[in-house]
Amino acid sequence: YYLGHLRRNKGELLKSAASFERSLRLYPVDPAALFWLGDDQLELGRLSAAEVSFKRMLEIQSDSVAALYGLGRVAHERRDYRAAIDFFERALSHDGHASRIHYSLAMSYRALDQLDDARAHLDQSAGGEVSPPDPLMEELGGLLESAMAYQARGIRALEREEWAAAADYF
Repeated sequence: YYLGHLRRNKGELLKSAASFERSLRLYPVDPAALFWLGDDQLELGRLSAAEVSFKRMLEIQSDSVAALYGLGRVAHERRDYRAAIDFFERALSHDGHASRIHYSLAMSYRALDQLDDARAHLDQSAGGEVSPPDPLMEELGGLLESAMAYQARGIRALEREEWAAAADYF
């Protein structure tokens, strides 16, 4: 699992995907590994493989924002913008603060020439990524005692609207 992340960070998506596949052979119901494998597959243009990973993830966690977002991205890449909109809207219904989803939703609306809807979601968008809870990486990150580690923890606390915790980390 960690090797998959290391390879991902180095941009070695084929090797990263292979590492996540090996990790899933050991623990086939790991939602985070399924997400990262799906994300790698999507980046590699393997839409069917990505879809399988995100659907398996959704079977494990029926309200997974990350899985719904992943399926929306797959649908968008397939130019099935109506399906993409449905997945993105479902994801937002579970987490209205995931501003990255608004951007993807805006792009799907724009592709359908629904510009008012596109603008409305674009106004709510911001950076950041959509990913599942990742206990293994959080545990690893918790071992670091550096300014950057505390900043990252503070940003995650802000995203969860845990103001006091964010202030402590900063």
